[in-house]
Amino acid sequence: MTAAILDTTFFIDLRNRDSGAEDLWNTITDGTVSAAFSTMTAFELWVGREFDVRRERFYLQTFRFLEEVPLTRSAASLAGAWLREFPREARNTWFRDALIAASAFEREEAVMTRNARDFARFPGVRVETY
Repeated sequence: MTAAILDTTFFIDLRNRDSGAEDLWNTITDGTVSAAFSTMTAFELWVGREFDVRRERFYLQTFRFLEEVPLTRSAASLAGAWLREFPREARNTWFRDALIAASAFEREEAVMTRNARDFARFPGVRVETY
């Protein structure tokens, strides 16, 4: 188990040298904080329009320090139940966040993100910012 699952935004911020993301990363690499990433985050990073070989190397090197959290059937079911309450357009927009949030909820971990509002819509999910 880890302290938190890092949201996709964290990896983008870290690559862009955001000071908050860098400070958090330093606590991860020095062993003070343990963290993980969702397989959905890997998908989101790889599908980005600006994805290239440099980004791929950066993300793969970063992932080496983290536990990978696979998507489980129970997390997918929970995300689906949450999203059922929203209009179709919102479901299509938020399904990735819902899957990351459900994985964190299932593992009783926080989602670590700069975009707390994106995850606050899912009941019972702990959200922490950097």
